[in-house]
Amino acid sequence: MLLGGLFSSNAHAAPPTLQELLTKAHTRYELSGTYDLSGGSVRVPEDCVLAFTEGTKITNGTLVLNKTMFEGAKHCIAVKVSGLQEELDADFFDLTKDNKTLIMHSIVNTASKVQLHGRYEDVFDNIELGKKEVSLIGNGATIVKTLHPNTAAINILSDTFVRIVDLDFEIGAGYGIQKKAKPTGQTRLSYMIDRCRFKASSSNVKALIQLVSSREGNISNCFFEGTGESIGIDRTNAVNTNVISCMFSNLSYGIKAVGVPTDDDKDDLYSSYACGLNVQSAVMLGCTYGIFIEGNDSFFLNNSMIDYCVNPLVIISQDGANISNNYFATSTKHVDYSAVITIRNNPSKTADNENKRIIISNNSIYGHRTTNCYGIDMDVESIDCTIQGNTFDYFTDYGINLRHTNTGKGWSTEKLVIDNNRFHFGRFATKGNYVNMYGINGAGYTGGHSAIITNNYAIEEQYDDGKDIHISTKMIKADDSYAGNFLSFGNHDYLKEPPAGDVNGQAFNASRMNHGRMKISVTIPASKTTWEVKSPMPGESRLVVSVANNPCPINVVSIANGVITFSKAVTNKDVTFIAIIEREYNL
Repeated sequence: MLLGGLFSSNAHAAPPTLQELLTKAHTRYELSGTYDLSGGSVRVPEDCVLAFTEGTKITNGTLVLNKTMFEGAKHCIAVKVSGLQEELDADFFDLTKDNKTLIMHSIVNTASKVQLHGRYEDVFDNIELGKKEVSLIGNGATIVKTLHPNTAAINILSDTFVRIVDLDFEIGAGYGIQKKAKPTGQTRLSYMIDRCRFKASSSNVKALIQLVSSREGNISNCFFEGTGESIGIDRTNAVNTNVISCMFSNLSYGIKAVGVPTDDDKDDLYSSYACGLNVQSAVMLGCTYGIFIEGNDSFFLNNSMIDYCVNPLVIISQDGANISNNYFATSTKHVDYSAVITIRNNPSKTADNENKRIIISNNSIYGHRTTNCYGIDMDVESIDCTIQGNTFDYFTDYGINLRHTNTGKGWSTEKLVIDNNRFHFGRFATKGNYVNMYGINGAGYTGGHSAIITNNYAIEEQYDDGKDIHISTKMIKADDSYAGNFLSFGNHDYLKEPPAGDVNGQAFNASRMNHGRMKISVTIPASKTTWEVKSPMPGESRLVVSVANNPCPINVVSIANGVITFSKAVTNKDVTFIAIIEREYNL
């Protein structure tokens, strides 16, 4: 009876609680059944292994970890965790319940490395990172975010280093990854985003990655895909961002990088914290804007392909850029800008914000629009800019169009060099000017304001009634006797011989390699029979002056002491004509 009583008593005794089981450190525990923590917390001793059998479940509470390892069946832990962990495999957690976001928050706050396996819907919805160094290793997991349009799937809170690797993001609203920080001048490595795929599934997606005042970081080997409305990488006042070997498709902007004044910028110029965008080996297809960059310091774009984008590259008020060895091509659609590469100065800023030190070299620049398409369309007010060694094709109007759009405020053109470019006559071309200069004025080649155009080639051109003026100047002020401040020589084309009586000098221009040539507009007022014009060409040796449209006629009286004197045969009448000034150089 005693034995039976003892047997009966043991048979009905309550099973030990999880806390009663976990008593020794450095121990492997095999767990089975359901462990209800009743809203409390259970502390796991240091360096223990929890081995789960099939069907095991820990529910309703918090599990306090201390260098804990997990083995066995998956999806067993349905509680929050805390404690000290170097690594957690989220595959052991049941993230299918309503508390999955709270559980993911606790996993991230507990471990410095979180591994994700499989597919978890809505797991990362406004998960916050950055209180300590955290690595998220996805192993191909897909993160679906559809809620909270003003939040992010992953929100990086500070500049503490965060590593996010091998995750697929399907974003329906808001942001995929968002990183906002206070501007700081302290250099630090703050993030690495690698081998991730970002897909925007609706127009409610603002940006797949947003960086605001973020310090140094890498975005590499990632894919960005949209529905046409969202931004791939939205970068405001970020510092030293490396975008390496990434692909962008069907986005409003592949990369948008804008400098915005902060409280530290008392003069209301662009922020000094907007600098250092480095894009290497990128591929962009079918975006409205490939790259749009404004008010940044230091921009590098190399070895990339920006193809069939409406506006492949737009640069505004940029200080320092190296754009080389890329392929650019427009789509057939025309929106906003008329060029494959557009370079502008923000007219609301001062001359201190004009484009400086921009080098565009060794690129292939193609237009696909049938109307109104330039290769490069550039506000000519710039300092130390170079366009060199590029190939232009399929433009309709001009290979390079230089325009003077800002007057006063100290705007100027200093040492703009256009050298050794090749221009192919586009099949849609309506105009044949390879380099078109609109309204440039200043002190001339020998002064501080100058454009130098040398050694460019026009290939497979068709000559059509003088339409193809390879280097053309249009004056902004009709009363200027001299406003064409550029030097051109060594430019060569492969033209058919023009017809007799050609006034544009094409036959002469085509036959001589070392040749300087300018066109200027001159008006002799009615009250004068002679008129002096300061020569825009340096020196007088080998200088020849002729008149293109000789209206009355006009004669060249003398060329001496840097002054050209013209005379007219009529009186009491203003006479305007085009003078062609040419000089042969012995290079």
